[in-house]
Amino acid sequence: MGGGGGMRTPLGGQPGIGDVQNGPSSADVERQMRERASLGDVVHKLPDFTDAEKDSIRALEKRYGEVFKSYGIAMRTQMDSARAVGGRPDFRELAMLRMTADSTRNAELIEARAVLTSDAQRAKFDQNLVEVKEREARREEDMRRRRALSGAPSTLGGGLNNGAMRP
Repeated sequence: MGGGGGMRTPLGGQPGIGDVQNGPSSADVERQMRERASLGDVVHKLPDFTDAEKDSIRALEKRYGEVFKSYGIAMRTQMDSARAVGGRPDFRELAMLRMTADSTRNAELIEARAVLTSDAQRAKFDQNLVEVKEREARREEDMRRRRALSGAPSTLGGGLNNGAMRP
């Protein structure tokens, strides 16, 4: 069948970006980084959550949102630059950005918990945080498995479980 060298997809055509791209797109990585500023999951169903506390949490999300936005842009830029020349991003540099983001997230969580005024609120916050960490750990494990299957380095690990704030 058809001449021409090079890599072919199972349907015989030239590979597209999704065929040669291992891992999430740079847009996905940027979006995920921006979403890290959200505190919605950890303040979900807090008892007696006052409007003043909600306003304080929103202010934290806004302030930290700008920081996470800059991390996301940096990660996307690095990934896109490497892929534009047919290479892979520097996984060590991405891992360092991820560790910095994890540290920033921990600071945000500490500040958010300090906003809460009752033991019941803090207990529910802590419970929610454990659930968030468990979801993160499962997601990280899934990503490691996929990277191992594709042969990509798995140095982008991290998540909230690596030395994160303990409830």
